[in-house]
Amino acid sequence: FTLVSVSLAITLLFTLQYIIGATSLAGPAGELAYDYLWIVALGLPFNFMVIQISNIIRSAGNSKFSMWVLLFTTIVNGGLDPFLIFGIGPFPELGIEGAAISTVTAQVLGAVVSIVTLASGRAGFKVPVRFPKPDFSVLLNIARLGVSSTLQMMSVSVTRAGLLKLVTLYYGTEMAAAYIIGLRLDFFIFMPVFAGALGLQIITSQNLGAGSVRRVFAFFRNALVQLSGLIAVLGLLAWYFREEFAMAFANTQFVTDQVVNYVDYAVFGYVFFTIGVVCTRLIAGAGATFRSMIIIAVSLMGIQLPLAFALANSSGLGIDGVWIASVAGYCIFMIIALINVRGKKWLRARV
Repeated sequence: FTLVSVSLAITLLFTLQYIIGATSLAGPAGELAYDYLWIVALGLPFNFMVIQISNIIRSAGNSKFSMWVLLFTTIVNGGLDPFLIFGIGPFPELGIEGAAISTVTAQVLGAVVSIVTLASGRAGFKVPVRFPKPDFSVLLNIARLGVSSTLQMMSVSVTRAGLLKLVTLYYGTEMAAAYIIGLRLDFFIFMPVFAGALGLQIITSQNLGAGSVRRVFAFFRNALVQLSGLIAVLGLLAWYFREEFAMAFANTQFVTDQVVNYVDYAVFGYVFFTIGVVCTRLIAGAGATFRSMIIIAVSLMGIQLPLAFALANSSGLGIDGVWIASVAGYCIFMIIALINVRGKKWLRARV
């Protein structure tokens, strides 16, 4: 995993200008994106290390470790930000590069804490810190499952990048800023969904390994009810306070108004997205990671993104067409995922 993450970081450093150009970000926005991302790329292996070790420890039943590491890195990042961005005290004023340095510093410290925890046995089990002798049968099995999961996450990222390019290309940088602010709100709202669905995935693996299919579906039904209900409440709060949220991050009235407009549409897709994520995590927990990836790729890259381009170009809806397509894509994602869960073919996956 370390070798893969280092390779990705190097690749990103050499292709960063082309990636930014592909999003249609130009002028000061493109320059600031480059200034931020080339530093963040350096921290990519450390960030991946934190994620990997957290997943290992979480899979062994310790879900608190990842929470504490995330809390620690968030405090470090947030604490350093004002000093490095604005040049408080002896620190130089680095602007957006200061924000990136704060992020990388937090990631490095998080990786150190994670490695020490894993090596010391404080996670509940001890893993020797040494370069292991490669077991290619194990590596191939991990790769077979991991590649599908990677492509699954890439499908989401590519869809987001495609929508950002569409918004930037047709409606300008300020509209893109509004979209990114709206995505930040989405991510905040979805955090309990990702956490709960990840827990369901682990529980699914454990119970299928124990031969208890009935318990798998009991957990699945409870996860659907609890997470959908929670997201419905959070979505209502997000809609009610959408203007206050927009004003906290936007620097013009236009951007504020567009964030509000985005949230007016986005909240209708929150429950759809939640149900889809719960279903795909259930399927992935059974080892059918390829099926889970196909569901997400078809729903988002294959339907949501083309629909957004179509509505933005031919319907006269303008930017509203992009937001409508986003909600429609989540609805289709939910339907496809539910159909696959009911089909139960994922239960026959072999790991």
